[in-house]
Amino acid sequence: MTVSLRIHIFVGLSAFLFSLSKTGICAFSASSLSTSASVRQVRVRPPSRFQISLGKGGNGEFSSGVSPVITKIETVQDFLDFIAEDDRLSIVKFYASWCKSCQKFGVRYKRLALEEGDKVDRDGESVERGRVRFAEVEFNSNIKLCRSLGIKRLPYIHMYMGSEGTLIEDFSCSPKKFQDVIDKLNENVDATVEDIAFRKEMDTGSALLDDIAADLQIKSQRENTKANK
Repeated sequence: MTVSLRIHIFVGLSAFLFSLSKTGICAFSASSLSTSASVRQVRVRPPSRFQISLGKGGNGEFSSGVSPVITKIETVQDFLDFIAEDDRLSIVKFYASWCKSCQKFGVRYKRLALEEGDKVDRDGESVERGRVRFAEVEFNSNIKLCRSLGIKRLPYIHMYMGSEGTLIEDFSCSPKKFQDVIDKLNENVDATVEDIAFRKEMDTGSALLDDIAADLQIKSQRENTKANK
């Protein structure tokens, strides 16, 4: 392969990656999710300038020598074990290693985990128990799991409450809208499963009342129209 051809291929791949991430969220079409082979075709290692480096050595350790605990989920069983392990609010980030937006999102995610999650020192010893537990799932390594959970956009967030694994929040989130993650965390961190269920029932009831009111208004307008004819 000539040098010129290699340059053209590299430029083409770079443009493709940029087009996926320019909106802040990487989306997948149905065809790209149909088989693992089709996903591997777009699995490209990003240029070095996109690599995330935090603290010393770029291994996630912060300058204080304390690191956030973010559980890396590599199998379906890992996922089930993580959810069932603790009653605290659990946040799971779905990402892809080649996704530029995911890498930017990951920096904020690690900082949030340092503020709200469990922490360990350089020797891996626990130094603080946080209010929230954090985990991450790499899309290419867990295609079946991600497909079963309906993950079609990246980065994507799931929030679970209780050891029974009640899913209370799921949404795609670009780096620019990371505040949404913080807001949802603060909204749910001190709530119980019962509180969340009651809140959803109230929201459903409120929406139903709004629908009824809208129907009554439409009927009233129709009756007035007929009366004026």
